[in-house]
This record gives sequence, C-alpha cells and structure tokens, in this order.
Amino acid sequence: MITEFLKHKQQVEGCANGTIIEYEKNLRAFAAWVNENHPGTGWSTLTTNIMNEHVAQMTSDGLKPRTIKLRVSSVRSLLNWLCAQGKMKTNPLRYQQTPKPGTQLPKIADVDAVAKFVNAETISPITMEIQALVALLAETGIRIGEAINIHTQDVNKKEQSITIHGKGNKERIVYYGEMTKTKVNALAKVKNVKYIIFSRTPEDYRALMSREMKPYINYIHPHMLRHTYATTMLNNGASLSAIAANLGHESTRMSERYAHLAESAAKQAGTQLALRL
Repeated sequence: MITEFLKHKQQVEGCANGTIIEYEKNLRAFAAWVNENHPGTGWSTLTTNIMNEHVAQMTSDGLKPRTIKLRVSSVRSLLNWLCAQGKMKTNPLRYQQTPKPGTQLPKIADVDAVAKFVNAETISPITMEIQALVALLAETGIRIGEAINIHTQDVNKKEQSITIHGKGNKERIVYYGEMTKTKVNALAKVKNVKYIIFSRTPEDYRALMSREMKPYINYIHPHMLRHTYATTMLNNGASLSAIAANLGHESTRMSERYAHLAESAAKQAGTQLALRL
C-alpha cells in the first residue's frame, strides 16, 4: 500500500524525491508502530483513537511538534488517497489535531509504571502514603496543593467524592475510584488521618514521590499525573468543558493543550482513569 501511494505521489502529483523520502520514512515508522501496538489493524481500519495514542506516544518520547505534525500529515495524505481510490468512505484523521510548533507540551506519566507502583505490595507507611497520593492524583487530576488541603470532612465516602478547595478558594467536586478508596483505607490503618489525609508539604511529597517511584519510572512529579488524567479523560471521550470543570480551570483554554494528546469520539466521559489499576 505504501509503495503504491508513493508511486502515485511521485508520478501523478510530481512530488520531489526529498518529499517522497519523507513520506516513506513517516509512513513506515507509523506502520511499524501500529503493527507492534495494534496488530491486525490495516490502513482502512485505522481510527482516531489509534492516532491519538500514537501522538501521545511520540509526545512522551520527546518528538518535536513539527515532527509529529509531519507524521500525522503523511498518514492523513495516504488515507485521503485511499478515499479517492474508493477503498475508504471517510478519512478518520481529517480533523486530527497535532501540537503547534513552539508549543510546550504537557508531559504525561507512563501509566503502566504508575499502575505497577500503586499495586506494589509494601509494608512501609511512607510508601503506602505515596501510593495513596499517586492513586488520588491519577484518578482525580487534582493539584498536589489541593490534595494536602483535603480534610476528612471534605470526603463523601458513600459517593466517593471530594470537595476540593481550589485556587481563589473556589470549590468543586471530584470523584475517585476504587484504587484510591483501597489505598487511603490502607493508609488510615497505619496513620492517623482523623482530620488531614496528606499532611506533608508539596516539596516533601515531590521528593518522596520521586524517591519511592524511582524503581518504576525515571522521572515523575505530581503535575504529570494531572496531565495524564486530563489526557486519558479526553481519550475516553470527555469534552474540554468537562475536563476544565474537573481540573478547576475557569475556561477550556487551559485544557485545550491536552487535546492533541487525546481527542476521540465519545465513549465514556466518567472520571475513572484507564490506568489498569
């Protein structure tokens, strides 16, 4: 398929050799990634979700926005050609978003590494505390400063919700999952959480998180979990307005920077993070 497409670009459209080489490099790199991560998927069965995942992976790997844009553009061009050939009805990447050149992209955490850390067996109270904190940040997207301001009276165990006192003393409700529930309950058995669940300073938690998670991930900080939460929410179909509300943003502008990492047709807009926790 790639060879036929490149032949068309060169012989029919008259593309220069340098352009053809760039197309081939991008398409074969993408095809290799799809074959490894989504075996059995062909060009005509590609979805927006798959490309979102690839864009997120390229971003995580540190590829420049221009490189990512060229990769997506090459694949989009091939799919447009397939549509013109009658082999596809519509191009799922027609409106695919990519990071803008010069834009600083949010770093996201390796969800598998996060899951392994949170699920690891431990008897250390400090490790248990960081596991509970990581689970909470990953499942709710709250800031580390908001986490340390949570009092037990802010938690509704029945609804599995927390009243968050955000910037400007504005309140919002966030919902946590079973992993946070399990880890916080385990923490409560070894630590007095009568009033405040997380009582250390943000600086202390950043250092402890980096130390405790070192065997699982080379670099991590609390805000990366916030980015990961937002990206996963978008990938699961949540709207930018929903993300903005959950993150405590006054408008969608702050949340729009996550859209290039994960934008797909709505499947579910709940707050459960697909971390395989």
